[in-house]
Amino acid sequence: MKAVLALLAMLVPSITFADTIALEYGGFYDRLNSLKKAEVNLIDVKFFVRPAAQDSCEISSLTLINKKHRQSLMVGHDGSLMVPFDRRLKSDRALLEVDVDGTETSCNLAISIQSKPALSSDVSGDWLMSVYQQLDKVYDRFAGFPMRYFRDPLTGVTLHNESDEAIVITGLATVSSIAAHSTLQLSSQQLAQVESLSVVPQHFKITAWF
Repeated sequence: MKAVLALLAMLVPSITFADTIALEYGGFYDRLNSLKKAEVNLIDVKFFVRPAAQDSCEISSLTLINKKHRQSLMVGHDGSLMVPFDRRLKSDRALLEVDVDGTETSCNLAISIQSKPALSSDVSGDWLMSVYQQLDKVYDRFAGFPMRYFRDPLTGVTLHNESDEAIVITGLATVSSIAAHSTLQLSSQQLAQVESLSVVPQHFKITAWF
């Protein structure tokens, strides 16, 4: 599993952070392509330029540079880089140019593998188990050959409640809720016991627990 984490950390080699960060598009494409090959529909991969420690690293603009063309890209409301999925951009060795207010030591590149927003406020235990299984498939694909044959399955998932309201859980004997702005880790065995959750979809996500 350490090998998997190391792979994710090496999204783009040899990056020098300054006021303008130039990132090779090919690294982003490879991760998005791995997600596609995993054949999942409940999982999303997001990319971020985040501050290191307490430093500032606000993104002022995001530009795709392809040969002689420049195209402005959007930054999501959560700060994620809205990167297109296009093999031609990788073949053309396109770059992503990120203008930030940070310095070379104040910004880090990060990747988040997480659930897509739930379609309703009532989340079933079956949906939770499906997210767990699809997260495991994505990490298996990201591990590549031959490491996927040596990795252990995920221990479970981490539930993130980013809303101002508590999440009500039914089916678990030991836990009945997740407090506002907090997280809860559930093993695969515990997930099998959950009957339902009551969530605020836009403020709820699930990530892997190793």
